[in-house]
Amino acid sequence: MQSLLLTTASDLTWSQRLYELISDYQAVPQQAMGFPADWRHERFWNLTFS
Repeated sequence: MQSLLLTTASDLTWSQRLYELISDYQAVPQQAMGFPADWRHERFWNLTFS
């Protein structure tokens, strides 16, 4: 989604807002939403917040 937004709307904050939202709701099962257990260590998130 972030890649599409960068191309169409230049929304640089979408991924950061998603990261913060998921971090704020730790009780929600992230794997049930399709996130791998180590999603925070994926290259995409590291590039986004570097």
